[in-house]
Amino acid sequence: ALDNAAAAAAAAGNSNNNTIGVKTTTDGKDDDGDTKMEDAKKTFKSLKELDLEHLAFRNGAHTMSNSTCNLPPQSWRATKKGYEEVHVPGTIKVKHDVELVDIKKNLPQWTHAAFEGMETLNVIQSKLCPTALETNENLLLCAPTGAGKTNVAMLTMLNILGRYKKQQKQDKD
Repeated sequence: ALDNAAAAAAAAGNSNNNTIGVKTTTDGKDDDGDTKMEDAKKTFKSLKELDLEHLAFRNGAHTMSNSTCNLPPQSWRATKKGYEEVHVPGTIKVKHDVELVDIKKNLPQWTHAAFEGMETLNVIQSKLCPTALETNENLLLCAPTGAGKTNVAMLTMLNILGRYKKQQKQDKD
């Protein structure tokens, strides 16, 4: 849609910047200096340039920051050009009241190969296991790297495979 609109602007001889910051030179001339109107679209495409200064926030990265955000102790911010880093230290140990799921005892036998080398699911996996493996509910899991998100995704895939496994068994009966 942008190319069609820009070609129309080029054909009309409009050389202004558009609303998303694309600079154009639309004098209707191609690389050989021809002035034919049918070359306007070709000319526009070859001279299109994204104007990053036009797209930048007026106040830099601070526009997106919340200055009243209370961070935990030992946290710090590093303001960079165009973005801000917020460093929050991880917790050393969190107490939990979740009973870890024993893979051999609590999961169907056909799922064990997916968790080869593991004896139990971790806290996050154990907490989400009933929902991921046994329901059609949507899940949103946000956790740091290494927290176990991939194995929760595996549980949801096993859920789908298990449904087809049950259907095949019922079809044979």
